[in-house]
Amino acid sequence: MNLKDLLPFGAFLVSVISLSISFWNNRRTAITGVKPVLVFVYSKEKGWTLQNIGNGPAMNIIIAQKRIAGEWHSPVRVPPIAKGSEFVLTWLAHTNDAGLGAIYTDFQDRAYTSICGNDLSRVYDGRKLPTWQEREIGRHWSPNRK
Repeated sequence: MNLKDLLPFGAFLVSVISLSISFWNNRRTAITGVKPVLVFVYSKEKGWTLQNIGNGPAMNIIIAQKRIAGEWHSPVRVPPIAKGSEFVLTWLAHTNDAGLGAIYTDFQDRAYTSICGNDLSRVYDGRKLPTWQEREIGRHWSPNRK
């Protein structure tokens, strides 16, 4: 084989690689365009709030607490949070001895996790908190929340 015979194959290979990179980049951009990003924010006035600083609504949100070197506990479901909005976590008030975590989905049911502890916040793709039975999950409006 000489160089003339390899040239069409090389062009085809470059085209396939370019198409693959373009497809991957477009898919990533589409997900980022609707991805919610929830962060826990503390203020003296409100206590703990959950703010959506992402690009899409956060849905199916469950908040949990974790003591140092302990297990996640006290899951509570909260309503969806729109882009640029917040939800006051009234039952947490001014708690300062626990880590906080949230699992949630975007409108296409892709799961995400936000964890805050010791003034360090992280957001992950996928579920990083335990899965609870529905009967174990409290409601933000219920006085008998777990």
